[in-house]
Amino acid sequence: MFATCGRRADGSSWCSSRFNHRGGGRNHGNWVFWYSPLLFARPWMHAMGYDPDDKAKLAEMQKGAGLTYAGAMLASLAAAFVLEKLLKSLL
Repeated sequence: MFATCGRRADGSSWCSSRFNHRGGGRNHGNWVFWYSPLLFARPWMHAMGYDPDDKAKLAEMQKGAGLTYAGAMLASLAAAFVLEKLLKSLL
């Protein structure tokens, strides 16, 4: 989310978001199609060294995906928290 923030003369702060109020920009869901089998999933898997036809290896990768996504989500939240504290100290 891109936002413009500042301080008013009375010391209070303000922020203005560049996205609409429905929760995303115009290209919010394009990644769903980008990495789908319809477009680039197979070429991406080949480029990363994975065999898309090896069902056992894919099942093994999918089992560990939940923990990977949870870790990425926690890291994103921690980064957002630190960035917020940093920006608040600067404004």
